[in-house]
Amino acid sequence: MAEKTPRRMKRFNREKNKKIVEKLKGIPEKKQKDFSKKLKIQKETPDSIAETIFEQLKQKEERQKLIEKENKKSKSKNAESIIQKSSFDKRQSFGKKQ
Repeated sequence: MAEKTPRRMKRFNREKNKKIVEKLKGIPEKKQKDFSKKLKIQKETPDSIAETIFEQLKQKEERQKLIEKENKKSKSKNAESIIQKSSFDKRQSFGKKQ
């Protein structure tokens, strides 16, 4: 592959940005702000690293949603500890069966 001259790099970056914008079109506006973090990350890092970081951000969002649901159900401030206790109890019961 030929070396990327400044002109080719500009074209490459334009095409890459178009792909990113196409991905964002299906996302509501208020969530686009969260995904703007991904854009900054993607410009600074290779694609594979950016994807893993983006997956971690998604997992954090899902965890936040779980915590909010637990807060609504139990109306307790320590919903995160409840989730951790339940997973700890499962591990203990699994150890007893063996």
